[in-house]
Amino acid sequence: MGKRECGFSLDTKKGEEDHSQLLDYVNEFLTLISEKYEKDIKGSDGSKKKVIVDNYAIINIVDRTHLRKYYYSVFHDIRIDKVAENKTIGIFIYWILKFRPLKSEIRIKGYDLNEMFAQYLFGKTLKLYEGEDFVYDDYMKEYFEEIIYSFKYRDLSKESIILMLEYSFHKYRKRKVSS
Repeated sequence: MGKRECGFSLDTKKGEEDHSQLLDYVNEFLTLISEKYEKDIKGSDGSKKKVIVDNYAIINIVDRTHLRKYYYSVFHDIRIDKVAENKTIGIFIYWILKFRPLKSEIRIKGYDLNEMFAQYLFGKTLKLYEGEDFVYDDYMKEYFEEIIYSFKYRDLSKESIILMLEYSFHKYRKRKVSS
């Protein structure tokens, strides 16, 4: 198990797995975008606009996420491997919005790819928890528009994004039960 020098030890193997998983999410997202918004990603000459994935930013996002998980273990007495997935995704989203690892001229509905990627991870997390029961209805469509607007224009902390995810789980489940 590899160790990193930064005053304490983090499992770099887990960091490499998270790095690989985040890159998989990036590729999955870019494939979805290229299919769904084909006309928006073409330049005036008909060629596809380039998207550059800043690997250094991805590594930085994973490292900072692991540091935050370490923070939870020290100050909240939660083992690093027991930090809830929604907290981890919330922290990923926060750092994606800060480091902006996707570099491109592509704008869809006024949003850049980093904001859309953050929204994508937010939705993917809800879908993972709800599985086949997840329903993308008018309410959820409006809610996701509010989420991406918040990612672009509001000053959000790591904790507020995590709270948004946790609230979304509870609100969605409550709404599903009452319908």
